[in-house]
Amino acid sequence: MGPMEPMAHESVRALRRWDVHNGLFVLLQGALTGGVCAWHEPLASGLHQSILLIIVFTWVLGAMPSMLDRLGLFAWHGVLTAGPLVTAVVVDTADAHHPHLVGSLVLFVGLVVWMFKGHLALVVQLQREKHRLEQLRLSLAQEAAQARNAQVAAQSIIRAKTQLMAATSHDLRQPLLALHLYARQLQGHLCEPGHRALVDGMVRSLQALETLSTDFLEDARLEGGAAAPCPQWVVLEPIFQSLAPQVGPCAFDRGLHLAWYGARQRVWGDPLMVERVLRNLILNAIEHTEHGGVLVGARRCGDQVRLQVWDSGSGLSPPQQARVFDDHYRVGPAMDIPGEHPGGPPTATPKRRGTGLGLGIVRRLSHLMGATVHLRSQPGRGSVFEVVFRDPAPLGP
Repeated sequence: MGPMEPMAHESVRALRRWDVHNGLFVLLQGALTGGVCAWHEPLASGLHQSILLIIVFTWVLGAMPSMLDRLGLFAWHGVLTAGPLVTAVVVDTADAHHPHLVGSLVLFVGLVVWMFKGHLALVVQLQREKHRLEQLRLSLAQEAAQARNAQVAAQSIIRAKTQLMAATSHDLRQPLLALHLYARQLQGHLCEPGHRALVDGMVRSLQALETLSTDFLEDARLEGGAAAPCPQWVVLEPIFQSLAPQVGPCAFDRGLHLAWYGARQRVWGDPLMVERVLRNLILNAIEHTEHGGVLVGARRCGDQVRLQVWDSGSGLSPPQQARVFDDHYRVGPAMDIPGEHPGGPPTATPKRRGTGLGLGIVRRLSHLMGATVHLRSQPGRGSVFEVVFRDPAPLGP
């Protein structure tokens, strides 16, 4: 027996004692009321006798709602309250008002019986509704439990798929990187324009394939909740140095100037996520810029560091700006893929058609790091994407 069980039993016994005492008090009250009214009945006139009947039956009716769940107590209370006066009225046949009083008595008894049946039917209906609501609650609880189980199962499947993708991502990227390096080496050994065009198309296709695979794997990790940031102070200079050889050839192939500034700044975030965000923004700027260049920089404003990517592209209209961070949304018409052209080697347009996930990944990664993403753009004058990092709150003393 637990330490709380004796206290619980004592509380139940105290409640039962109070219930018995309360029932006895109700019966005593009814008996006193009925006795006093019966004692006054021979001394009262016809009008006063009618008032006594009204008082007694009003007392009985007033007790009805609170005693419907205890029919025995209500019956005894009614008998003790109205019984003495009813008996006195019925027995006193010599009274001149006897027929009138008996008629009133029958009317009051019928009223009590009618109201009692109505209240009893209401109680039964309420009990049915209570039972129905309880069944509905149990049904909803079962459905909620099934939904939770389904959610747990779905999360387990997502985690398993995410782990599989994470495990295979390195194996997938390695051959793509090797093919890219081989294509670059082959590009340097070919002199004929036709052969170089073939290799150029191969390089661009490999770049597009690498971007597609990276976007899909990163999106799968984010959707599966596998990307947990490790916030720390991140100096931008190593990230700039790591990204320059990755995005530099893309800018060079399109004849764009790529500039960097603010490398000495540092931001509070996850190093890998910061690099991924910046890489996606730079590639997006290069993809949508025909002439001029792309400027990557960072500047501090109070307790914030604004990481910005400027481009001199065609810019975005207000409707495009409202949707540019949506998944699978791509600005502009579909681009041609490399193909065979009559009388010449395969060619490819300078632009590539991405997955539309790059900027969506930027938005989600920034949110995970507690940063915010902003866009300013004017059609025909280029765009600037800005990721605002806040310094961590200082620890208290």
